Formats: sequence, structure tokens, C-alpha cells
Amino acid sequence: MRWPAVVVILTAGSAHADPRDVFGLPTRPVEPPLDCGDGRAFGCARATDPLDDRAPFALTSWLPAAYLQSLPVADATHDAVAHYATGAARDDAGVLFAGATGLENRWTIDGAPADNVRFGSVDTRVPLAFLRGVFTMAGGFTARDRASTGGTVDAELIEGGPTHVVDVRAWASLTGDYRRRAIAANTFQLRRLYGDAGPDGTVSIVASGPLPSIARSSFNRSRPTPTA
Repeated sequence: MRWPAVVVILTAGSAHADPRDVFGLPTRPVEPPLDCGDGRAFGCARATDPLDDRAPFALTSWLPAAYLQSLPVADATHDAVAHYATGAARDDAGVLFAGATGLENRWTIDGAPADNVRFGSVDTRVPLAFLRGVFTMAGGFTARDRASTGGTVDAELIEGGPTHVVDVRAWASLTGDYRRRAIAANTFQLRRLYGDAGPDGTVSIVASGPLPSIARSSFNRSRPTPTA
């Protein structure tokens, strides 16, 4: 006759609230909560407030230019990085959102339309050096968005402040030789494209601030002082 085995597990309580204290590890620093009140903090891709006038029931993402310029795509234009937003991807026509193609988006620059009249894709490509950030929205469109599917991508330009700022950036890249595959016998090749190998460089210089004050002061210095 076999008797059932009884296993008794004894657990001991611990006075440590943080398990890291048991192993003598330093206390993990407390991270401040992410402020997504205006949707402008990086990582605030979220469903907005239904009462929000700008994007009710929409998934919005804010991609600051300061972060994008720290990536290897810093010399790209805003249409090349718009798919970094939450819920976005890319196809042959560009950035796409679920349920639509890359030709069903709305492109704006500071709210002004920047769509291609013929194809509906992006028509004006702005370098990241001239942007404050890229604001994307998927779904939850209102009548003023003039969109029902796809998404809206708004490139926000940098604005001048009370002080003069000059931002100079340089990028360099090196392309390896392209490995050309042999054309198989008895086959027809319509077109073959090759990239030229070699170094490449890009430099951007952006100045912002109260630029009219510079012209005004230069004009005052150049104007002769009247004498009595």
C-alpha cells in the first residue's frame, strides 16, 4: 500500500521591502514620472484624451529633433524617420500606418500642407537640422485633418529665441564596394543599379535668434552720424 507523499514548504518572512537589500545591492534610484501633459516628452506615444481638441481618440507620437540627431540618421530628412513613431512602418511609398498605404497620409510643415499634388506622398523634405521635432498622429481624425485613414505627419520648424544660437554639425560616412553578382545565362535583366563606393560628408549650419536685431545694429553702425 502506497501512502501519498506530503511536502511541506516553509517560508520565512523578510523585513526588507526591496529584494536588492537582501543581496547588499545599492538601492535603485527612483525615476520621476514621465510628464505627458502636452504630448511633447520623448516616449509619450499614447492615446490622447477624448476631449483633446487637437487629436481626440488618436495615437500620437512626438519625435524631438535633438534625439533624432543623436542617431546615425542625423543628416536625413523628416520623411525618412517618421516611421520611428509608435504604430508606424514603411512600404515602397514611405511611412505607413495600419490599414493604409504610404500614399494615404497627410504631410504638413508647421500646419501648412506639404503633400505631393500628383501622388499624395510627401513633397517637401525638411532636414532634421531645421526641425524642432516631428509630430505624428494615427487615427482619431477630425474634419480639419482632411484624412480618414493613414496618419498625419507634421514637421515643426525651429523658432528663434531671445538669444542668438548657431548650430554646426558634420557627418561622415564610408561606403563599401558593392558585390556585383554575375548575370545568369539565358536570363534577361531589365535594369541593374550600382552605388559608387567612397567617402561621403555632410555639413549643416543653422542660426536662430533675433536676427533682425543684427541687421538693425549693422545699419546703425554704417549710417553716418549727423553733426551740428
